[in-house]
Amino acid sequence: MRSGEVLDDRFVLGRRAGSGGMGTVWRAVDRITGEPVALKVLRDPEGESGPRFLKEARILSTFEHPHVVRYVAHGIAASGEPYLAMEWLEGESLLARLERGALGIEESWSLARNIADALGAAHARRIVHRDVKPSNLFLVGGAPDRVKIVDFGIAQSGGTDALTRTGSILGTLGYMAPEQARGDREADARADVFALGCVLFECLSGKPAFQGAHPMALLAKLLLEDPPRLRDLRPDAPEPLAALVHRLLSKDPEVRPEDGAAVREMLDRIDATARLPVSTGEPWRASLTGTERRLVSIVAVSPPLDREAPRDLVAAVRRVALPLGARVEELSSGAVVAVLLGEGSVVDQAANAARCATWMKLAAPEAAVVLVTGRGESTNRLPVGEALERAAALLDEALSAQEDGAPVRIDDNTRALLDARFDLVEQEGRIALRGERRTGQESRTLLGRPSPFVGRDRELRNVLDLVDESFDERCPSAVLVTAPPGMGKSRLRQELLRVVKERHTNVVCTFARPDAIGAGSAFSLLSGALRDILQISAGEPIEAQRRKIELLASVLADEAERRTIMEFLGELAGAPFPDEGRPRLRAARQNPQLMADQIEAAYRALTAAVGATRPILVVLEDLHWGDAPSLKILDAALRDLTDVPFVVLAFARPAVHEVFPRLWAGRNVQEIRLGPLPRRAATELVSAVLGGDVAAERGAALVERAEGNAFFLEELIRAVADGRGGELPDTVLGMVEARLSALAPESRRLLRAASIFGEAFWESGLRELLGDGEPLAGSLAELCARELVTRRLHSRFAGQEEYAFRHAIIREGAYAMLTDQDRHLGHRLAGAWLKRAGEPDALVLAEHFQRGRDPENAAAHYLRAGGQSFDRDDFSGALLCAQRGISCGASGEVLGNLQALSAMAHCWRSELDAAHRASVSALPLVAHGSRWACLLLFHGTWASLVVGAEEDFLRMAGRFVHFEPEPDARRDYLLWAPLAASLLTSYGRRELCRALLDRAERLAASMPALDLDLAGSLAIGQSDELRAFERAPFRQLELTRRAVTAFEAIGDARNHITALNRLGQALGEIGEREAGERALRAAVDHARRIRGPFALLQSELHLAALLVGFGEPAKWAEAESIAERVLGAAGVSDGYRGWARGLRAQILLHRGVYEDAVREARVALALCQRVPLRKLWITTLLVRCLFLLRKADEARALAREIGAALGKDGGGYVEIEARLVMAEACAEEGEMEEASRALRDVVHRIEARAAEIPDEALRSHYLQAVPENVRARSLATAWL
Repeated sequence: MRSGEVLDDRFVLGRRAGSGGMGTVWRAVDRITGEPVALKVLRDPEGESGPRFLKEARILSTFEHPHVVRYVAHGIAASGEPYLAMEWLEGESLLARLERGALGIEESWSLARNIADALGAAHARRIVHRDVKPSNLFLVGGAPDRVKIVDFGIAQSGGTDALTRTGSILGTLGYMAPEQARGDREADARADVFALGCVLFECLSGKPAFQGAHPMALLAKLLLEDPPRLRDLRPDAPEPLAALVHRLLSKDPEVRPEDGAAVREMLDRIDATARLPVSTGEPWRASLTGTERRLVSIVAVSPPLDREAPRDLVAAVRRVALPLGARVEELSSGAVVAVLLGEGSVVDQAANAARCATWMKLAAPEAAVVLVTGRGESTNRLPVGEALERAAALLDEALSAQEDGAPVRIDDNTRALLDARFDLVEQEGRIALRGERRTGQESRTLLGRPSPFVGRDRELRNVLDLVDESFDERCPSAVLVTAPPGMGKSRLRQELLRVVKERHTNVVCTFARPDAIGAGSAFSLLSGALRDILQISAGEPIEAQRRKIELLASVLADEAERRTIMEFLGELAGAPFPDEGRPRLRAARQNPQLMADQIEAAYRALTAAVGATRPILVVLEDLHWGDAPSLKILDAALRDLTDVPFVVLAFARPAVHEVFPRLWAGRNVQEIRLGPLPRRAATELVSAVLGGDVAAERGAALVERAEGNAFFLEELIRAVADGRGGELPDTVLGMVEARLSALAPESRRLLRAASIFGEAFWESGLRELLGDGEPLAGSLAELCARELVTRRLHSRFAGQEEYAFRHAIIREGAYAMLTDQDRHLGHRLAGAWLKRAGEPDALVLAEHFQRGRDPENAAAHYLRAGGQSFDRDDFSGALLCAQRGISCGASGEVLGNLQALSAMAHCWRSELDAAHRASVSALPLVAHGSRWACLLLFHGTWASLVVGAEEDFLRMAGRFVHFEPEPDARRDYLLWAPLAASLLTSYGRRELCRALLDRAERLAASMPALDLDLAGSLAIGQSDELRAFERAPFRQLELTRRAVTAFEAIGDARNHITALNRLGQALGEIGEREAGERALRAAVDHARRIRGPFALLQSELHLAALLVGFGEPAKWAEAESIAERVLGAAGVSDGYRGWARGLRAQILLHRGVYEDAVREARVALALCQRVPLRKLWITTLLVRCLFLLRKADEARALAREIGAALGKDGGGYVEIEARLVMAEACAEEGEMEEASRALRDVVHRIEARAAEIPDEALRSHYLQAVPENVRARSLATAWL
């Protein structure tokens, strides 16, 4: 058929509106009425679809309803193709509308009422639609209240349908009723009622009532699972409406309303008795539900694809499965599923499922049988969930293999739960079950008594010997105890502390307990330890917190030192002191690197003072959740506290080496790996707890099943004591669930809520998650008595009762039982509660909000957490926070700030290409004048300049010059603008450098007082400008001295190193080479002490540059060694590599190895093309070498380049040497008159600079000790 044809002399075909397997739908015009119609034309009238097509036409022709598509005509075209003409509808299907989200309450009610009314009319005529679903519901004009039912293609009319075979499946998965899923022929109007319930649920919640990736799984879920509670997803739904939806979706047809008319009457009553609120915004939930995820085992059996199911298959399965407590359902596809959910041990459950599967295989040897174990959500029905999906997929694989006599296939989860009684075989990644073999602070308590310490005597002695030696010899050391979860680390730690305190009664013990939530947050380890020893609670008055810190710092004798240490301990503990009149503290708060250094210094000083009189033991639990900055401080303590009895005792899972690959490398550290608990020790534990008789009867079996895992063994002992038999869990999660399943549902709900917080939790926090007004103290006391949780003596939050899980694996087991919806809601509520309670760690809050699907809050707190990490010199942590914040879908200003944070971290990690990309992305998003904009412009200028992105550099630097800081960003601008100017000097950007310094100087002049860090930063920028572009060595020296004094006064180690480098340069360039060498060696020492690789690189290169000018071979050798180290290091920029090559060229020139010097100089020149003054210096070296090699032509050409460079850039600190080389070049050419004029100019410039030096001794040194000045004066004596 083609457009324009006339069908049956009545319908003019227009455009093709759609097509499918059965036929085509055209938009046509009815010549009789002139109205458009939808013309459905059947492609193959001879197949099974022909009778159904004609049946649909007859059904539609029998009745008319405003909410059923209107019949126009039907017949057979001249070509023999049947057609059906219906009214043309404009609008969209309900399916298309639901793709944009849920409907409003009133819209959903109105739509459901009209569908029910239409179905009622059909049901009154004994018509059952059998395929009510969103794609068969059309919204005229897009309005839900104008809905029309379409497509009666599989409708049943007049009772039993002769077109339907018993066991066949008609309808759409996810909307068909359970009786349809079973293939029952007697499905009636109540099947449409069920489908209407599915549609109404989806309209209100935005999600299908039943979902599954696999058809068999979806069929089984219809039979076995209840849909989620509607009010969990849509809490503003009226209770009567939610109750009606629940009734419509009943598995039992007898519970549902009898037909569409009954549903309409119920909806009308709801309308009459409940005012329907208009829904606004996203649905929310007030508290965690009673739904939990449970381990379930599923056995599925299906006949081969090419054979009918045996008639007695279902009966055979029921005979096998029902005695084991299984629920059995037959699916219309021919498959049969049996679901087992044990109330006790999950291992018992898996064993029963394995027996069930084995017996099924014996009953139906030709059938494919599979067994899986997984998690599903459980309320009142069986929790099949994802386990059913995996069972369906595994059954597909088994059927596809078509192996006669194939054994039962099982999954990995089931294999882990089955013990040696079962015969398991693995081949090519497939696991087969062949059958069952024949077989004959807190004292840790077990069954209310202290748990015996057994099996770890050797490890205990080893650790105690190490501790005793360290304390006796006053030598710092570390002990790392590693083992998988449950191996007994906690029990060993308890025994160690008991014995250490007996032997060393004056020992000072500090504890740190990091948490999986917020793992890696900067300084969280030491901050927690400090707050623990001081008993500081969040929410406690700040004055009380400060007083505790003052008392701790009182061990320090020097008052000034005591005050400084106290202030930075306050920063670490989250109890900040005022910084008025405290320049060091004020400066550190504005400088992340300085703050990290001062905290380290404070911790080291306090530890040294305490350790002078008492041994110190630092205990770290779960170190794999620790943070790098804390470990860096402990590393420094282990390195530097050489005469202090100081021991770090850490416990961790083996993954600690992946998290911290070089943990305390090079320190006095011993690692002890805990292996399985020895059999003799395990037997001793069973005997001590259960007694001789029980131990003799069951001890060997318990020890065998525990496999050396101490926690497993304790759980097995508890199970036997509770009378739960011997076949008990052998995986941690299964064991925990088996134990928790014995609790009342509300107790399990409480534990699930507690697990969201992490290892520790608080009573009022639980009430926030549970939505319960009643106190929880009684329930918590019961859980303490059951040895699941423990009450802590001290709480992190003032006025809050704090509890903790007895074991991390208990927490993990409870957490695994949370549904996804409860987990998301719980983390969101926990984050909000912790924020109100005063949680200081932004990373903890960010993690909760991210897991709670609150991306806006998560991104904002990742930004805060990243700022905290950056301020503590943890650039890797800052970068990770930025990446996590961006992954939350941050947008606008927050996204810009996160990208700015990313650029900052990349810069300080020397990843300048990545920093450049991040800064370009952030620039349009950050708020003009903000602190983040200021930070971005500095780091963006830095990155784009170094990577050579000239256009981006000019844009960044231009904005930085014209930046108008908001009040809270003025200080940042004054700190960073001079540093940017300093950077620009290296690249010859004179105008931009001066513009930035002008802005900084004006801003500084407008401030009533200038903090020392700002004064030091400004002095550095000004001194670098003088060195690069002016002729004032004395003013340069004065500025560098001012910077050194400022940074030294506030303890800013990194900037102090920078200032010492500038001072060493200035002293050397004014002739005070010995003093310059002392300053530069001090800079190198400081850089080594703070372990700053970039600072050390800079300092050593500055020192090498000075040493080369001494004329002493020994110092040349030291300089050469430095250059070699720089060139051998990874990640060094071209500019610094060029500097090192230039130094080697200069040393070779001194030694008279001219050819090698030329080669080095050429390489250096290529590397320094973008660093003008360094390039000029290397060119002067190359010219001198070339003349010495009698390569005059190339030397003259390069000398002319020197002249051009001097005219452009002025020459700065290289000017005298460069002009002197030009004069020497003229002399080499025999042009003595020109050489003399050039030399007079050089001498004049030297004398002009000397005249500005007021100190006579310094002036004399400048004239008589600077190598190029000495050479110039010597030549003047000879030539002039």
